[in-house]
Amino acid sequence: MPFPKSNSRAIRVVQQKLFNSRFFTISVLFHLVLLVALGGTVIMKQATEPPDFTGGDGDSKFVQNEAAIVPPPPPPLPDTPALTPTTQNNTALDAITTAAPTMSAFQLPTVVPVAPPAAVEPAKMTASPVPANPQQLTTAQAKRIRDFTNNWSKPVKGFGGLGSSVKERQFQFVAYLAKYQGGDWASTNIVKDGKIVKGSLPNLLYFMNKLSKGRIKADTVPEPLDLSNWEQEVSVKKPPFIFFTGHRDFVLTDAEVDCLQKYVQSGGCIWGDSSLPGRHSRFDLAFRREMRRVIPDLDKEWEVLPPNYPMFTKNLYYAEITAPTTGVNHYKEPVYALRFGGEVAIIYTANDYGDMWRLALTQVGDKLEIDKTLMEGTSIYKFTDNAVFARMEIYYRGMELPKIINSYKFGTNVVIHLLTRWEDRIKAIPQGL
Repeated sequence: MPFPKSNSRAIRVVQQKLFNSRFFTISVLFHLVLLVALGGTVIMKQATEPPDFTGGDGDSKFVQNEAAIVPPPPPPLPDTPALTPTTQNNTALDAITTAAPTMSAFQLPTVVPVAPPAAVEPAKMTASPVPANPQQLTTAQAKRIRDFTNNWSKPVKGFGGLGSSVKERQFQFVAYLAKYQGGDWASTNIVKDGKIVKGSLPNLLYFMNKLSKGRIKADTVPEPLDLSNWEQEVSVKKPPFIFFTGHRDFVLTDAEVDCLQKYVQSGGCIWGDSSLPGRHSRFDLAFRREMRRVIPDLDKEWEVLPPNYPMFTKNLYYAEITAPTTGVNHYKEPVYALRFGGEVAIIYTANDYGDMWRLALTQVGDKLEIDKTLMEGTSIYKFTDNAVFARMEIYYRGMELPKIINSYKFGTNVVIHLLTRWEDRIKAIPQGL
């Protein structure tokens, strides 16, 4: 049946317009060709992210790819005898030797720090055998400690003896600043022409002298202590503690390590106080590392002194100070320690008390105030470092007067503990030895 004339006319009009539009016709043909050529091609596959972990008997394991889940069977191994470690290997070699590990079970070896051997002179000082109980001392060790420490504390006439309160006793000693190889060992003190003229350690000792009314007769010698000379320096002067401080990294010489080993085995104590408060500073890392050379025993490691340690509970000169006080920039790190014979041989305060002691105190009536006057001498020092005083809100924050006073009191308690910590052990030595 033929189309009506009106419809035929409309169709012819549309056909005429299509043929007259070359651009449209070419475009339609081009898209048809593309559709035929590429219609069956997959341009992008949907990526399915594998899980981070896949469980296996309750343990989580990393999954890398499909091939890692089902590995091909390994080739047969040749028949070779198994390697069995012998008992002749050294401990240090055992620590760094491993069998060929698989990637899933590989573990880093434990590296055991090995300190350089100390050149001990057998004729003058030989190391005592280590007792079965590390808290005990051999008779030879106890006798050496008694001879080294017996002049630090004396009873005051008219008062009690060694068993009395520490405020009823007299202490007389000389404190030394450690002059060690490298680093800025005098960072909180001022040294001119090789002599200590003022600073944190003299200020602490002045505070102890003044507030004890002369019962604590502490002195700082002008010359820093030579740590490399045991025979003529350290063994003769017998300091109850040697004060380390600084900002920088440092490495002790073998002679210094050897001398300090003999010193702590004789009953002395090394006191480190970082001038950069907090952990992981250059001095913090260096001091911890170098002191492990002084006490390299594998069964001894840095420990935090607990709240019930005698330094905080026994023979307190200031009974209200029962914990480490706040230091510069509000740091309140604990006291770290390494022991010898059950007692602290090395202590480390990371709160930068030395910079707080650069502000000297004076007593005005019943109160303590910052003293900005200068007083220098051979036995008594008092000095406020104006550079610290002017920058208390910039570089030395948190140094309010009550905290400065508490830092001095805490320092006094530490010194008294170092003076008395061996007494009970020494009293147990049989008479006549």
